[in-house]
Amino acid sequence: MMNQTRYSEIPGYPGYRVGDDGSVWSCRVRGARACTCSGSWRRMCPGLHEHGYYEVGLCSINQRRHCFKVHRLVALGFIPNPTGAKEVNHKNGDKADNSAGNLEWATRSENILHAFRTGLKTSRHGELCSWAKLTAEDVRAIRQIGRGSRTLVSLAMQFGVSAPTIRSIINRTIWKHAV
Repeated sequence: MMNQTRYSEIPGYPGYRVGDDGSVWSCRVRGARACTCSGSWRRMCPGLHEHGYYEVGLCSINQRRHCFKVHRLVALGFIPNPTGAKEVNHKNGDKADNSAGNLEWATRSENILHAFRTGLKTSRHGELCSWAKLTAEDVRAIRQIGRGSRTLVSLAMQFGVSAPTIRSIINRTIWKHAV
């Protein structure tokens, strides 16, 4: 027997419902203030948000249009949130899988930790780090020059970093990946 999709009305948006499979449905009658659907429901085509999440535009009772991420609508309709967590996490890391079984409520830190554990996010080392002041070539030069007679302070001034940073580079406590 196939699982049958369950639906939940979207509070404050009459004529819209969300399915536990991640589908969003509309039964809007043009110009109507409130809609009790006596006709057929039409499946909406979500757009792709710039961060890779699907979203839909819904008109509220006062005819104002609001955009919602589909995974959030599914979570609000089908997933209990006893702790009051603010974010919705995709368990399998697939932003396109908005089924209720793939979603869970999470705190910001839980969501970020999940992204690192699943490989969706990785730490950036060296030049890939957005605030890096040095290149791998600079680090090689510092290590080469640092073995000579120049002081840490003079190297720090030359490369625009602090003397403790120079010491850490020479001792390989930072920039460990650079050869």
